[in-house]
Amino acid sequence: GPHPEGQWVLVVPHEQLAKPDYEFDKENPGQLRSRDRRPVYDLILIYSLADGILKLKVGKGKNKADIVASIFATELLHRSADHFKGTDVIRFDPLFQPGFNFPKIPGDRFDWARPLFIEFQTRSDSTRYTIKCAGAAGGTNSVIDKLANLGLSANNIYIRKLGIEFRFPGDARKGRLTVSLAAPSWTNLDDTTRSRYIQGVLIRWGFYYVNHAKQGGKS
Repeated sequence: GPHPEGQWVLVVPHEQLAKPDYEFDKENPGQLRSRDRRPVYDLILIYSLADGILKLKVGKGKNKADIVASIFATELLHRSADHFKGTDVIRFDPLFQPGFNFPKIPGDRFDWARPLFIEFQTRSDSTRYTIKCAGAAGGTNSVIDKLANLGLSANNIYIRKLGIEFRFPGDARKGRLTVSLAAPSWTNLDDTTRSRYIQGVLIRWGFYYVNHAKQGGKS
């Protein structure tokens, strides 16, 4: 049904394929017996009326996401089955901009943000490489620095996945959130207040592309 913030939310509990599980046999202490269980998962769809973005939580498998998006488009929006296909929501263009440094503006809630994980391919081969930073050292360290030390830059690699750590005021656990982005449309952001805020920041920087969004990062 309708969400107070102008979103349309649908939760569909469904059974997964049967999986064998083991438990102790009450009639024969110390013995194990096998039972087939069909665990129940929640399939979640969140559709934003303002920007036309459909967020899905469907578990593993891109094919499942494509099928659910197609059914939502045809049955509920009365659009074509490929309505949500071909849109590159996640883009890494900001990393190609000289001097880009994840800038803050007045009113931003985070202390700093830095990329601490990157998965990429060079333009000369198809091998996937991964670089990680153990910590951002107060916001000064990033995988971009490590790329530069290897003689690489965003201009001579294909970026497959990027992890950006946002640091907020507070303790080390609650004040930290790492956002994972993968082209064309995958992100680990959920629909919490903080995630929606970070999505706005990513829109403003250019990592998250929405046709109707111009300024993000605001509550």
